[in-house]
Amino acid sequence: MFTVDCPTHGGRTLIWPSGIDAVHNTPDGIEVRFHCTCGHRGMYVTGRQVLDQ
Repeated sequence: MFTVDCPTHGGRTLIWPSGIDAVHNTPDGIEVRFHCTCGHRGMYVTGRQVLDQ
């Protein structure tokens, strides 16, 4: 589980594994697409950027 800022809740809320819709590796980091228990959908980017070598 992880926390996100949810505009519907007006603050931080927990996202459970069942709220994860997709996970993608990108050059900007790992994109986690999720839906909150209130129905709000969002994206959380984590990890490190891939730097050109």
